[in-house]
Amino acid sequence: MAEACQTRWAARLGQRRFAETAEARRDSEDSIEQAIVAWTITRDADQAMSELQAARIAAGVTRLPIDLLSDRHVKSRGYLQEAERAFIGRHPQPSMPIREGDRPNAIRTAAPTLGQHNREILSGLLGLLDTEIAHLARYHRQMLSEDDLTRTEKVSPV
Repeated sequence: MAEACQTRWAARLGQRRFAETAEARRDSEDSIEQAIVAWTITRDADQAMSELQAARIAAGVTRLPIDLLSDRHVKSRGYLQEAERAFIGRHPQPSMPIREGDRPNAIRTAAPTLGQHNREILSGLLGLLDTEIAHLARYHRQMLSEDDLTRTEKVSPV
């Protein structure tokens, strides 16, 4: 099967591979595109991927993120691992794609949420005092409320 697929593609692509004029190259590209469409329309995405891979052609199906939860390759690699999230409980998290052995590296903690470590960063790395951090928080809340007022004024007729 793989040899037949590879031979068929090589024959089709090799026919007009070195077209000499721009018009001939465009015709060749159209011909190749039509051949690809005719071949792919008779297969589902997973079947096409499997046949191309069997012919040693790099191919993969583009999947929605939610579909990766049930993808057999992702599962077999142990790429997604359950981690505890404070606000939703156990949740699949991606692990390191690099392996040092047969097993994936364990996830020690879930990725931080937006702003989760602000205080540690502002005080530890930047050396801000608690009073300065509180001032920044008040300023931030004020800017947010002003933005909300501006948005409301634009929407509400007076």
